[in-house]
Amino acid sequence: MKDDTCPGCGAAKRGIVCGACRRALVLDLASRDLTGESLAGVDLRGADLTDANLAGVDLSNSDLRGAKLDGVNVRGANLDGAMIDIIYSQVLTGVRLKGYTGTPDWVTPSSEPPVATRWAVQGHPVRCPCCGGEGFARTRSHVDTHAWFDGGRAWMLTCAACTRVEWFRAEPTPWP
Repeated sequence: MKDDTCPGCGAAKRGIVCGACRRALVLDLASRDLTGESLAGVDLRGADLTDANLAGVDLSNSDLRGAKLDGVNVRGANLDGAMIDIIYSQVLTGVRLKGYTGTPDWVTPSSEPPVATRWAVQGHPVRCPCCGGEGFARTRSHVDTHAWFDGGRAWMLTCAACTRVEWFRAEPTPWP
């Protein structure tokens, strides 16, 4: 297939979205100003939108599963029916999207559970205080509600057994 055609449907490429199948043709959109783009119903799965400006953009019925949305500006954006990973909802207040309109379809990122790994923080093995589990999924998150986290960033470990969340400023490292 030629580089000047959409890999999804073969239509000619124009801009960042295929006009025929509505797939994103560019997935690295970090820090870009996308305020003039038409993104309603666009397949943006896996796109990096970190720190992008989507203020006022119509993202209704778009698929944003797996997209990186840390620091994205969605003030006034229409997210009605957009599929977005639940980590960006109000469940985790430090990561949530703010100031948008409409009702997104919050989805679990994958039907597969994250790979559980044993972790240590500054040499201390991490065990769940709730169930005693030792397997955790690690995520780097933005936290804007706790000033004591360096630069608004923190590490989150989610227990694979009971889903309790533990937060750390220091980076967890694999533990044998």
